Amino acid sequence: MGDLVSDPSAGRIGAVVAVATAVVDGSPKAVTLHDDSSVRAWCLAEQQYEGLVAPLTHGNQQRVSLTAAVVGGRLVAITGGWEGQVQRWDVAALHASDEVCATDRPHRSGVGPRHGRRRQPSPPRHRR
Repeated sequence: MGDLVSDPSAGRIGAVVAVATAVVDGSPKAVTLHDDSSVRAWCLAEQQYEGLVAPLTHGNQQRVSLTAAVVGGRLVAITGGWEGQVQRWDVAALHASDEVCATDRPHRSGVGPRHGRRRQPSPPRHRR
């Protein structure tokens, strides 16, 4: 498919930590979650940046999971964060639609809450 072309006005676009794709009206789209917790929209057919969907976050507001779906003909992104908040984002409008749910338990990417505690990251393994 090739590299996506970012919009220079978008500023720094950090490392991609998750990607979700969907087809809207025959056009392939992608949303990406970045290491600064921002969520960005892309047109895969044109290989173009479409805009910032969700702004940068800090601290316990960090987004850690992302998925996308077409609902009523519109692309929506769903994000989950360490603080337990799950949000729905209207990708075409480039803003939050509403809060889907909130819990008092932290989430791990791709996995639901586990006993209300955050899993500590494992130390890196070194190969010999």
